[in-house]
Amino acid sequence: FNRRLPLGYADYSHALDQAQNGHTFLRVSSSDLRRADNKRVHTVRDLIVEMDSEGNAVDEFKLWEILDPYRDNVLKALDQG
Repeated sequence: FNRRLPLGYADYSHALDQAQNGHTFLRVSSSDLRRADNKRVHTVRDLIVEMDSEGNAVDEFKLWEILDPYRDNVLKALDQG
């Protein structure tokens, strides 16, 4: 696998999965994420981008909108038992 990331994405992680339709899912960072107040925010591989066979981004999944931001508390509680 030797391709450039689609525009708007950076910092590819080691995570890579092939979909049945030939697309690829990559764990990446945003290269220019803006908050509602237009402040630029640095992300750390917290996006999953779906890329077609030509290398174009066809969908993205923002993990900060999907996962519970307080999940570390749950993991600590489970570890105590």
